Amino acid sequence: MTSEIKVRLADQNAIKVVGSLKNYTSISDIPGVNVAGAIDRSLLHYNASTQKWMVTNELDADINPRIKIKRTTSSATSPTLQYGELGVSVGIGTAGNTGGRLWIGNNSGTSVQVGGEYYVSILDHEPGTLTANSAAIVNSSKYIDYWNVTNDVVVGGVITSTSLIVTGVSTIATAVIGSVGISSNVISTKPGSGDILYIDPNANGLSNAGTVIIKGNLQVDGESSIINSTSLSSNEIILNLGDVTSIRTVIGNVSSGSSIFTLDSVVGVNTGDLISNIIGLHPENVNRTITSYSTLYKTITISGITTAGISSGAQMTITHSYDTNTDRGISFEYNDSTSGIGYTANRKGFFGYDDSSKKWTYIPEVTIVNGVVSGTRGYIDIRGIYLQSSEVNQYGITYLDSDGFVNQTVSPGSGISTSNYILTTSPGTNIPTWTNTIDGGSY
Repeated sequence: MTSEIKVRLADQNAIKVVGSLKNYTSISDIPGVNVAGAIDRSLLHYNASTQKWMVTNELDADINPRIKIKRTTSSATSPTLQYGELGVSVGIGTAGNTGGRLWIGNNSGTSVQVGGEYYVSILDHEPGTLTANSAAIVNSSKYIDYWNVTNDVVVGGVITSTSLIVTGVSTIATAVIGSVGISSNVISTKPGSGDILYIDPNANGLSNAGTVIIKGNLQVDGESSIINSTSLSSNEIILNLGDVTSIRTVIGNVSSGSSIFTLDSVVGVNTGDLISNIIGLHPENVNRTITSYSTLYKTITISGITTAGISSGAQMTITHSYDTNTDRGISFEYNDSTSGIGYTANRKGFFGYDDSSKKWTYIPEVTIVNGVVSGTRGYIDIRGIYLQSSEVNQYGITYLDSDGFVNQTVSPGSGISTSNYILTTSPGTNIPTWTNTIDGGSY
């Protein structure tokens, strides 16, 4: 090939030609060109200080012309890139398009987003502050000021929060909020937080205002009390006092073949009581009878053994078979200003069934020890007393016997001819009394 090949080594508008490649076997033979340190894909550039052309492996962004990459102003398409190629989309970027992105081609020739203006713009706030239309960045303590979640949240571990507001329906296997733990269908205080749990419908907290509504039955396994309530109403048609059954909760798993149960409470439990209404018991009563119990460890032992394992949290019914010889009724407190002044006049009364005497009784100043009442009986002010018709003798006269019971005479037949005593009144008092003397009085 005889024609000369000319190469311009300057800007595109330069007219000076350094030389011809005709007489040179390589570019290093061209006078004035320094190729020392050249490697594969090195660049040839002009050094203004030495006025020489030389090889370089770096570009000076302030001096050299810009190197353009694949680009588009569209926000709807992404560049097609080969391995190692760069691309940019300079259109307005949103979460729903491809604008404002920087791309690179991977080894499969696929365009992959590696950054861009869109991603930088959503990181435009201080860490730990939730900002609208921006990414969430936690602070140095791994905190963010709050979360605002409108859909489901799935948490595989523990949620720790000083303030948690849930406005939708959430499913949480186990949660501990302050001193309260929620697991499965149990709400309880966590260990070390005491044994008092408040349910307060008032927004100010720990107030006696507001109403708690319970849909369905309410079961109280322990004692219940109403503090400083001025009114109490119930739609119960019959109010029962002194149930002969109790509900107890099993604490700790019970294996099959065991005869010992740990309960939440053994108060009121006695030997001879019968347990029932829990899966894993023998069907015969004799195998479900309590033979012993421990108030220290809150355990009971039955005469038989379980036929299957019983999980912690299961509840059983205990039917009591022991006569506690305790009274049943209603006690009340009041202030009797006729017997004292101020708090010294506070009294407690009782109205109910006396188990020892088997009588209905009223005691205005009562002493109650272990469910047994004592004290002087009081007066009852009523309009009348009705006796069942089968228990009366018509026109019979009532009288008191030596035990204080009211009895009655038989129905009178006809008048009598003689009598040692007759019933009359004492002079001036009108109190009935017996006499064997009658005079005609004064005229």
